[in-house]
Amino acid sequence: MTAPVTLGTLVRDPALGLGHAWPPLPESRRLTQPVQAVLVSELENPTPWLEGEELLLTIGLLLPDDEPSWRAYLTRLRSARVTALGVGLGPELRHQRMPAALLAAARDLDFTLLGVPRGTPFVAISKAFVRARSAAEAGNLERALNAQRMLTASAAQSPPLERMVNAYCLQTHTSGLIVDLGGAPLALSGPNSAVLKTYAHSRLGTATATRAATLDFEGHRIESQAVGIGGTRGLLLVHHAEPLPQPFRLVTASLASLVSLDMERRHAQAVAALAVTQPIVAGLLAAIIEDASAAPLAASLPAEVGRAWSAPEGAFLVALTQLPPGLSPATLVARYPEVAHCEIAPGLVAAVLPDTAASEYAAQPLPESARMVCGMPTRLGAVSLSLRAARDELQRAATEHLTGGGEGNPAKAGDLGALLTHHEPLTSFSLGLLAPLVAADDADFSLLKTLRAYFEARYSGDGAARSLGVHRHTVRARLRKIEQIVGALDDRERRLALEIALLAHDTQAVAPRLGTGTSLS
Repeated sequence: MTAPVTLGTLVRDPALGLGHAWPPLPESRRLTQPVQAVLVSELENPTPWLEGEELLLTIGLLLPDDEPSWRAYLTRLRSARVTALGVGLGPELRHQRMPAALLAAARDLDFTLLGVPRGTPFVAISKAFVRARSAAEAGNLERALNAQRMLTASAAQSPPLERMVNAYCLQTHTSGLIVDLGGAPLALSGPNSAVLKTYAHSRLGTATATRAATLDFEGHRIESQAVGIGGTRGLLLVHHAEPLPQPFRLVTASLASLVSLDMERRHAQAVAALAVTQPIVAGLLAAIIEDASAAPLAASLPAEVGRAWSAPEGAFLVALTQLPPGLSPATLVARYPEVAHCEIAPGLVAAVLPDTAASEYAAQPLPESARMVCGMPTRLGAVSLSLRAARDELQRAATEHLTGGGEGNPAKAGDLGALLTHHEPLTSFSLGLLAPLVAADDADFSLLKTLRAYFEARYSGDGAARSLGVHRHTVRARLRKIEQIVGALDDRERRLALEIALLAHDTQAVAPRLGTGTSLS
């Protein structure tokens, strides 16, 4: 990017002949100071009309020629962030040479002072500034157009996200990072990409995670915006030391659009792949079968998944992930398209993969409210046993959260309500289980009330009917509808999970977010 107009741009212009009165050296660091405007004023206090970073020109017509007055004048200019003062000198002007009192005040205050020779009209300096600024803007526009061309070309290369971020950062001298909603880096470039990863980890999972923002993070200027078309698929983060010129801000907007297109493509492919693997994996997890019967299933799977299943003599296992609300199973599928996934319950995703790939898969970034466990390795036809072990492990982990020790632990102190209110993983777990049921419920939340009555009646439909004051056939119909949504209620683990979720429902952490009120009684 072309630098803005600096004091050096004007001082080095031989047509202007500006003299560097203070500091005396023309290669002074002052020459790198930016100049946003060139103004002429003979006022003793021009600061109300200044914005900062101006080159102020004067002949000193109305200014007292004594050191205290000059000192007060320069102090006012410095407080207004004026870059430099230029004084017109000549035999027919008030000062033929730089006033000694002004020079002494500038030296004491370390304020940049220029001498403007007789043959240089002030308007010539203004015109030179306008020409230099126009040249800088034209240079920025040309570079932005070139960056736009490179960015568009990179979108057609593979892998597109990495190519686009690299091209953008190279042309804009910035750092960039793209992460999915689970926090996994998809592409990064630039010297400050580690700062962006730290920022993304701290931001994801917060209420403002997907809002566009430009803010200071630990002394770094970071621009964040959501990417995606049919929904938010991830975040684009850009680190830049200074605000980008307008032409390059348009390049940033183009990057966000191109990234959104590719993120939407990734999401659509993941959804399509999940639709293929869902019934196959669900069938495999439902029963123990012979490996010879499991191997032909590979022919129905996407090619990258089928390759792992085509040699079933190795060990396989199930990785079970409980996702927080708002995080789609497609996020996991997009990360690992070579792994067969299946959503076995709302927000609960099972992945069948070779034992050799389990470590890498289990190390993937996830929000703090998510939880992943792996079952024991088995042969491919018996991964239902691995699923059972994974579910037991997931239940054990949830139970530990309920009964864990430690000073001040709510459960240890017997305050279950406090635990249910303040434990965010349990809140997310409850929301994930109850949200589909609430979405299908009526205005009176009869399904939720029936489920609670059914549990309180020790799994008796007739007892629930008596408690609710409705006919037993009504309760049976409601229970059938509930099972269509959450699964069979004769499953012990599912019943336990739902009972915990209903206990958590009547807290300020869950019910308001479901819109059901704070009680179903």
